[in-house]
Amino acid sequence: MTRISPRDYLIILASFATVLASGFGTGHLIGHKQGLAAAERMTDTAEWQSAALANLDSRLKLRAGQIPLVEEALEQTASEIRASRHETMAAYLRHLGSLYESLDAILDPEQTSALVAERESLREESDRMLDRQRNTNPTLKP
Repeated sequence: MTRISPRDYLIILASFATVLASGFGTGHLIGHKQGLAAAERMTDTAEWQSAALANLDSRLKLRAGQIPLVEEALEQTASEIRASRHETMAAYLRHLGSLYESLDAILDPEQTSALVAERESLREESDRMLDRQRNTNPTLKP
């Protein structure tokens, strides 16, 4: 029977740490794109509005004259939710862009060049989010 030495335990531990770090790094760099796709799916509040109306109607037994007023209130709230969602996502993307820029001082030139495309992608997505916000709320200035 072969005996496992302390050196073997260190090699196993180092390998495990490398796998974890690689998974974390990969997930961090590409994971936010999947989060953005999920957020985009959630920006359509029409489904939420109809579900909220049905819920309120079943619990409160709304009268016929109340339903249009409740629909109007739900539409106003949905509009505010969409605007705040776009603003929050744009801020999130700006913060990630700032993080990537701050990493320039830490990373070597090869690593920095790998982040350039990602940084540009974040800027473009942030701009798109701000455009959507302006379209939702035309009183906002560019």
